[in-house]
Amino acid sequence: MHSRVGVGKRSASGNCAAWTFQLKIPSDAYDDGYQALVDKDGLADGLSPPSYKRYLIKRPTEAEYDTLVNEFWWNATYVPKYLWRDELPFAASMLGQSVRDTYLRTIIEWYIGCQYNWDVNAGVCGKRFKSLLDADTWAEYESTFATAHIEQNWQAFFNALALFRRLAVRVGKVLGFDYPVELDRRMVSYYRRIRMTERNVRNEP
Repeated sequence: MHSRVGVGKRSASGNCAAWTFQLKIPSDAYDDGYQALVDKDGLADGLSPPSYKRYLIKRPTEAEYDTLVNEFWWNATYVPKYLWRDELPFAASMLGQSVRDTYLRTIIEWYIGCQYNWDVNAGVCGKRFKSLLDADTWAEYESTFATAHIEQNWQAFFNALALFRRLAVRVGKVLGFDYPVELDRRMVSYYRRIRMTERNVRNEP
């Protein structure tokens, strides 16, 4: 496949051309989606309709489940530490990019996958979550987003923990995996101790 893209110097317009020298394209070559705009040689005639299977939520193995849950609780540690230090940029980054956008998003996808028998696409960055989740779960997810206030970030953090726990327990039950209840208990206790610790440089968590 060869392609060419041209962009004008004086405008935002562009042109794109693509062509192939293959006499035959494998029937499943574009299973992730395609639309033939111009096909004078009929090269797309043998293509199968796209199934979009690559975008479906994949059922996790027990090892993948265990890894995600354990990594969630250990990586979440950074959020209370930096909130306690009043270092909002790093704390907010860890809350958003790690806790919510990596681990929580994945467990939400698995939860949705369980409900739809793994035949569902939640979209890039969970863009279809609102339409796929029940109203209460969506509201819980919304509560994991915070403003620039430290106290609201603390609340969003603990909201994220509660939602992750509920969904991870549910996914574990459906798939027959054990949820690490004791790890959860110990880590939450540790996070709460950090929050209640007097701000003293010599006693920094």
